[in-house]
Amino acid sequence: MRNHAFKIGQVVQILPQLMPRGVRVTRKGPDEDRFEVVRLMPDSGSNIQYRIKNTATGQERLVTETDIMFVEQ
Repeated sequence: MRNHAFKIGQVVQILPQLMPRGVRVTRKGPDEDRFEVVRLMPDSGSNIQYRIKNTATGQERLVTETDIMFVEQ
């Protein structure tokens, strides 16, 4: 079993190349593209997964470890 690279409470960003095409992003603030790790999900076998929450909107989503990067604060 592999270990999670990110911890609960860390701030991450979704890698830019993974954002959906055709989506127009309207920036409302500097934190809109930042997400906080809120849950470490069980290893699915091929990818380690995380539940992350947008720090500006509160929207949550499920991502794999290869989808995100650490953000320096």
